[in-house]
Amino acid sequence: MFYVNVADILKQRRPDTKKASGYYPRKSPADTDPLVENQEGKVTVKTERGSGLFSPQSSTLHHEYELYRQLSPSQGVPSVYWHGHHRFKRGHACGWRYYLVLERLGPTLHHAVQVRLGRPRLASSGLFFSLEEIADIGKQMVSTLKFIHRKNFIHGDVQPRKIVYDLSFKRMLLIGFGATQDLEPLPRLPAGAESSIVFSSRFHQQGDALSRRDDMESLGYVLVFLFRGQLPWQAHGMAADSILSMKSSIATENLCSGLQPLCEYMNSVKALASDQIPDYDNLSRMLGLLAS
Repeated sequence: MFYVNVADILKQRRPDTKKASGYYPRKSPADTDPLVENQEGKVTVKTERGSGLFSPQSSTLHHEYELYRQLSPSQGVPSVYWHGHHRFKRGHACGWRYYLVLERLGPTLHHAVQVRLGRPRLASSGLFFSLEEIADIGKQMVSTLKFIHRKNFIHGDVQPRKIVYDLSFKRMLLIGFGATQDLEPLPRLPAGAESSIVFSSRFHQQGDALSRRDDMESLGYVLVFLFRGQLPWQAHGMAADSILSMKSSIATENLCSGLQPLCEYMNSVKALASDQIPDYDNLSRMLGLLAS
């Protein structure tokens, strides 16, 4: 059995992907000893730099780790292996670096779209993703959000950068729980835990408390993004107020032009009350019609 200090993880990974090879946790999740076990296999390491006094509870990664522990393993949430910290000193600068170790993940949907933007669109359809792919991704995410909501959490930041493929490219996983909140009562989140304005719901962008409908509306925007390669308000670097104005004024039929089942999905989601539980099975059925 071979052990390494957690700081050495970063020496093993490729700087551009933040992936590490061959590390799994040696101790229970409650332990903070920065040692991990070298095994056959690979993991994903997420890091966060802190400064000043050591305060793991103020780390966004600590918040995420506690949520992963409660949610995984499940169909749409990756397994979490370890969370810890390491003190660093570089010249006159010093501070803390926090680590979150997850199962090895594939590329994000954002990355997949960027790759396809550089290639000719799919023949005859003009799509970035096929309707079958969009339907499958949508149905998997509805199922995952249903599971998370039943655990009394709101993800709060559903966007293409937070949806990843597993290594088989068949299973979609939801990550990035830094902005996740309890349904009730609402906790105070660590500083910097903010969701994407581009994909956030109208109500959340207005400052309303997060609810289930916000996750479902954000998912709808993600699926439109997969169909067209961008959302209408992503052009020209629009300001937050302009984005909110366009979200509120654009007709669903125009936003989802050519995607009638998705149009029905968005109309159903937008009609939800803040405390209403979505009909997940019916929403999944609507998205399934994209492939028919």
